Amino acid sequence: MPAALLQEESSERARHLLPQNAYDYYAGSAGDERTYYQNLQAFRAILFRPRCLIPVSKVDTSVTLPTFGNLSAPIIVAPMAMQRMAHPDGEIAVARAAKHLGLGIVLSTFSTVSMEDVAHVGTNRLFQLYLYRNRAVSLSLIERARKSGYKGIVLTVDAPRFGRRERDKDNAFHLPPHLTLANFSPTSTEDAILKSGKRLSALNLMGGLHLEQNLSPEILTWLVRTAKLPVWVKGILRGDDALIAVRAGAAGIIVSNHGARQLEGTIPSIQALPEVVEAVNGRVPVLLDSGVRTGEDVVKGCALGADAVLVGRPVLWALAEGGEKGVHDLLNEMKRTVDLTMALCGALNTSKITKCMIKVPPEFRPVRSSKL
Repeated sequence: MPAALLQEESSERARHLLPQNAYDYYAGSAGDERTYYQNLQAFRAILFRPRCLIPVSKVDTSVTLPTFGNLSAPIIVAPMAMQRMAHPDGEIAVARAAKHLGLGIVLSTFSTVSMEDVAHVGTNRLFQLYLYRNRAVSLSLIERARKSGYKGIVLTVDAPRFGRRERDKDNAFHLPPHLTLANFSPTSTEDAILKSGKRLSALNLMGGLHLEQNLSPEILTWLVRTAKLPVWVKGILRGDDALIAVRAGAAGIIVSNHGARQLEGTIPSIQALPEVVEAVNGRVPVLLDSGVRTGEDVVKGCALGADAVLVGRPVLWALAEGGEKGVHDLLNEMKRTVDLTMALCGALNTSKITKCMIKVPPEFRPVRSSKL
C-alpha cells in the first residue's frame, strides 16, 4: 500500500485507539484546517527528475549536522507535546526508537516525561524551548537541559500566542489527570516560579499566559549569549526573518508553520523553504518541518535545500498503535524509502541530493524582500 495511504490509515486507527480529547489535540490544526492539507499537497506537487546510468549499489543516507552531529539519515523527530497521551511510554519510547536507528529528536518543553529521564536513553537530542516572560523559568530549563547533555536549544518563535484550535476549544482540552507536564513537576524550580502561590493547569502553562509575547532580535541575542548552548530558531517562513535570526546569533533555522497549528492560511513550509535557503546562503544549517509524511518527502525537502527534515504527527500515530516498536518501524521504513529514492534519483549520498532532481511549481520561487 502507498506510504501516504498507510499514513492516513494509521491516523484513522489512532483515532479509534485514543480518547477524542487526545486524538483531536494531536490531529487538530488552526482555523478550518485547510493549511494542514495544503502542507501535504505542496509535497505532492513536487515531482522527481531521476538520473540514470549511475551506479547506485551503495547509497549513503547519513548526514552530519552542526549541533546534532552524525545521523544515519536526514530525519529528526519533531518536538511534540504530551506524548504519553498516545502511549504510556510516551517520549521514552520515541527516544529509544530514534536512538536504535541513529536518528535525532527534539524534546518538547511540554513533554510528559522529564528531560532528565529522556536524557538517560542517550539519544542524539536537542531541547525545544518556549521563552517565558519570567526569564528565570527559561534559564532554569536551559540549565537543566545543558546538565542533562542536550546538545542545543530550539527556540520556537512562531507562537507568541497559541493559534485558534477549534477542536481543543470544542473538547475543552485538558491533560488527563494521571499525566503531568513533567518539566514543571510540583517540586521543580520552574513550577514554583510560575505558580507564585497560584494553582496552574496545563492549559495555563501552554495557553500563553506566561509566554513571552514580545520576542525580538534583541531577546534572541540575549538568549544566544546566555544559553551556553547553540540556539536554533524554529518557526521561520521568510527569508528576511531568517537573516534577522542569523544576525542575532542563531546556530540554525527550522522552516516551519507549526504543523499548521498556529495561523490558518499560512504558506506551506516546503514552499517557504527555497526563500529561506537562498537568504541564509549557507551561513547556518536549515531544517524543514511540517507536512513530512514519507521518505520521498524527506528527499524532496533536502533537494530544495534542507539539511534534514523533522517528522511529527506520523510518529504520534505510530506511537499510539505500537509504542516503541511502532515508532521504530515507521522511522525505519522512512529511512529505507530515503535510501531507495536516492538510488532511483542517482544520488549516492546526501550531498548529491540537489534541486536538479526535482521539478517544482512556480509558487515555490523565493519572494524578494527589501530586507534581503
